[in-house]
Amino acid sequence: ESMEFSPDEKLITVTAEKLGGQHCLIIYDISTGNKIKELKTRNKLTHSDISNNMELITAGSDKGEVIIWESPNFTKKILTTTGADIWEARINPSAKQIAAVSFKDRTTYDLLVFDLSNQEITTEKLYSSPEDKHRWWAECHFSKSGEYLILLGGSEQEGSIVVYNAKTGKELWIDEASHSQTVFDCDVSPDETLLATVSLDMTARVWDIKTGEQYIQPLQNNAGMWHCRFNEDQTKLIASDYSSRVIVW
Repeated sequence: ESMEFSPDEKLITVTAEKLGGQHCLIIYDISTGNKIKELKTRNKLTHSDISNNMELITAGSDKGEVIIWESPNFTKKILTTTGADIWEARINPSAKQIAAVSFKDRTTYDLLVFDLSNQEITTEKLYSSPEDKHRWWAECHFSKSGEYLILLGGSEQEGSIVVYNAKTGKELWIDEASHSQTVFDCDVSPDETLLATVSLDMTARVWDIKTGEQYIQPLQNNAGMWHCRFNEDQTKLIASDYSSRVIVW
């Protein structure tokens, strides 16, 4: 169902269903390929994430569970049960914080943030998509520093981008008009000043991550795009599209 690297890229977590029907989360050592740990669950896991040194592991299920395991005992703890699919559960790379997207019937979604820094875990709902608009895609991402939290999504009629200060939960900006269809992916530039987004609407856009102002004119393509990444010196943007092509600007 999903595969994610730890921030230092030494570990990888995979959510899977075995042939016998057992749902599990498996952690591998990147350098050796050896399985380090396997965590079993009753319900199907939809997404997982892992911190460095396996200090914190999280996963979401198709029954609305946001689950964590913490070292050294890795006792399973369910933070919430929303009753909707958890499409993503992500760990802030610099804080004991988890963001999760809860998607109800593939029509509306919520962004939930869990603060694990204190003995009493707190939950905050940062965003709910409009109930009168049918959305069918959503995902969230922390920047590498953990300073920003980005929520993407949309439908065939609009694209949605919301950027937050991850530490405070304050919304920095929202744009639900520039992309005319679903926003599928984003990338934060290495210096964390720019945000790139790609959409079904056949455009890539580059934004000032703090203000939401568009840094350049939209980059045009002749097919919708799935993924995007900046290069290391952020002089190029690379994207992949529906036609199985790689585009470089």
